[in-house]
Amino acid sequence: MKVRARTRLFINGRIIEPGDVFESASLGANVEPVDPVPCWSSGNYRRWPRVEDLGEPAFSRECRVPHRLVTVYFEPGEDGRYDLMRLARVYKASAESKGAELECVQIATPGKHHRIRWVIENTAKLEKWREIVHETKVPVILTDADMLYMHDPSDAFLHPFDVAFTRKRSVNHLPINGGVFFARPTDGARRFMDMWCDENRKMVENPTHHHIWRSVYGGINQSAMGRMIQEFDTQGIVIASLPCEIYNAVEGFWDSAINRKARLIHAKGILRELCLGESPSGASHEMRKIASHWLGIERSMR
Repeated sequence: MKVRARTRLFINGRIIEPGDVFESASLGANVEPVDPVPCWSSGNYRRWPRVEDLGEPAFSRECRVPHRLVTVYFEPGEDGRYDLMRLARVYKASAESKGAELECVQIATPGKHHRIRWVIENTAKLEKWREIVHETKVPVILTDADMLYMHDPSDAFLHPFDVAFTRKRSVNHLPINGGVFFARPTDGARRFMDMWCDENRKMVENPTHHHIWRSVYGGINQSAMGRMIQEFDTQGIVIASLPCEIYNAVEGFWDSAINRKARLIHAKGILRELCLGESPSGASHEMRKIASHWLGIERSMR
């Protein structure tokens, strides 16, 4: 593939200056692909042609579409950064406090010898999601474990779709967050999961292929989905995107999550540290309110 040097390089006895274009079998920190990911241009967000972009529904506390809410997470890691079991327990308690039921599915942590551990872990999680979508008889919401349940997210199923993911509007970089995913028990949803897992596996087996799409979408699951919705013939599958700020409030939306009645809050980064009782710098007042709510639920469980 053609790549462009970011810095001065010395390869096979040849000096390559910054900006020079040359052929390379792989990507690295010092080179970038000449041909950018299609459908994107600097500073401009473009709609995915195969995805229906859904807005915020009218909020109704009484709206509850029959569904399953499932989180898949791994056994506690050895790095000591955070305890997913602890996060999942509070997530489950927050759902129960709102009259909802959370199914917690714990799977074994994959082998440690992969080049990047998070790649193989997220691949294993996606394969489990695929299994759940294939066997479910009712609509299902699949989530990460580091969530806080605030309001019923099943009103998303008032929209007609086979599958739906959460996205950040008008964002050029990392527009998809894979922490929340909606699927109906349809043939379209099952075919989508098969295609997603197949593309994900190809990226695991070919790091260069992943690297190209990672420049826009980041993680392995998001990169595989991003390529699918941009380039694949999705064969009539009805795919929708839902606003992160309502269904998967990640960084950038925490300060407005409570006022905007976010259904699920995703405790990543600084917010996760606050929830686990640490004192990171840069935490806003609203983030501390969310963490206080999280810690209050945890205390009530003792």
